[in-house]
Amino acid sequence: NSCVLLGPDGQVVGRQRKVNLGLMERERFGFTPGREYRVFETKLCKVGIGICVDFWGPPHVGRRLLELGAELIFNPSFFFIFREKWRCFVFTRMVELMTPIVAVNTAEFQFRLGDRVFPRCGGLSFVMQPPWRTMDEFAQWWYDPTFNWITSELGLGEGILVDVVDVERAKRFRKEWYYRLLGSNRTVQGGEA
Repeated sequence: NSCVLLGPDGQVVGRQRKVNLGLMERERFGFTPGREYRVFETKLCKVGIGICVDFWGPPHVGRRLLELGAELIFNPSFFFIFREKWRCFVFTRMVELMTPIVAVNTAEFQFRLGDRVFPRCGGLSFVMQPPWRTMDEFAQWWYDPTFNWITSELGLGEGILVDVVDVERAKRFRKEWYYRLLGSNRTVQGGEA
């Protein structure tokens, strides 16, 4: 349960291990948990990685990645249950953190675990970003239930997802969001926006 981040030259930038392992991962697969969260410096931005439930489960993980300087968060996951709910989980973190998130799943396949078969596994990777272009666009999201923060997505099969992520604009939007929400640059959690 690890994620390796590669740079444009194919060299390893860093590796993040999953910290919060489920019972199945520990008992059936023999995985051992990672010990800490890290942020990796790249030529484009600072990247944080929250693997599967590490990111969308306990709320402190996303906050910790922001404290460490993450400007973009990757959430590689393996969803053999909750596939459609995953977007809701990630959206919750998006509203909380106001930071671009790349949510990566496997391609769809039929997963077997012992005698159980999970027929709808994988698929639906996406990029979700706050409405960082303007506060007017954010107001549209606030009042329009059809507004979507998913800026690109894949279907069920294998694919390569390409999107434009402007981390500087996202940071400016986050500061303005917290200023309007709380009257200061402090986040809900008390850290700097």
